[in-house]
Amino acid sequence: MSWRMIREHRFSRRHLPAMLDDELTDRQRRRIEAHADDCPECGPLLRDLLRFRRLLLGLGRGAGDEGARAEGILEYLHSVPKLDSQRPGGAW
Repeated sequence: MSWRMIREHRFSRRHLPAMLDDELTDRQRRRIEAHADDCPECGPLLRDLLRFRRLLLGLGRGAGDEGARAEGILEYLHSVPKLDSQRPGGAW
């Protein structure tokens, strides 16, 4: 892997949450999208995260297959242990 690919990979991984929250500039967003087009790890991750975001934003708007998946996601999120704020690093 080239140095540029490594640099773009690190940038993309660090900024994915901000991208999902629409907090990036157009240039930063295009940079991540360009990297995701070439990266076998970031491409599928970005697509999955964007799909998940669409599902979450659409909760309560419809009852089709996506509504059923969203309900499953909510059930899962309610079943996982919460972060323990008393432990260093927020350990589970």
